[in-house]
Amino acid sequence: MHTEKVRKLLFKHTRKDYMSDEQKLIFKFIDKLALEFSMGCWKVNQLVKRMDNKLSASAIKRVSQTLRNSIKSQQKEIKEENRNIAKKIKENRISRKTIQRFILTGKPKLEELEKLYQSKRAKQAIELAREFREILNRKSLNPLEGWLERAEDAKSEAIRGFAKYIKSDQKAVKAAIDYSWNNAVLEGTVNKLKAIKRQMYNRANIKLLFAKINGFST
Repeated sequence: MHTEKVRKLLFKHTRKDYMSDEQKLIFKFIDKLALEFSMGCWKVNQLVKRMDNKLSASAIKRVSQTLRNSIKSQQKEIKEENRNIAKKIKENRISRKTIQRFILTGKPKLEELEKLYQSKRAKQAIELAREFREILNRKSLNPLEGWLERAEDAKSEAIRGFAKYIKSDQKAVKAAIDYSWNNAVLEGTVNKLKAIKRQMYNRANIKLLFAKINGFST
């Protein structure tokens, strides 16, 4: 037989031509069944009534069972995928202290650095944090403007938020970079007074407070 004739014989048929009468009937009501399933209706007796008794209970059972099996299979695949992702994240996870130490001191272990640099977002955030630390250490204001521009376009939301905060208080930041003096002594004194107050449970009079402060200082 000619190839073209064979092709016509094959493709002139649709999938309905190979279905049983029951399958054709199910196919006719498939959209309505899907709507009922999506609304949470799985009871066969109710579904038979809602299909105007045109679908048999056995047919609806087969459809619902096929759908349930498909859902279970997909759920199993999703759970397996989630487990694999969680395992991969756990293997590449770096402790918070390690990241803090690296940003503040720039002295991580080599293998930790390699893990951090596997992520483009983490790499960019680390480089920007390192640059900002160098600006503070060198007491140089010139690179600050360029750093702010790059940080505002960073992929990391934390870096963008930090840059926004720095920009909103830019005068204070520039003063901190430009001058060696800061309010650390004042903050330390305030924290010391708060610590004494907590020790006294807010119940002592002013004389005892003075005695406590003098004793704390010595």
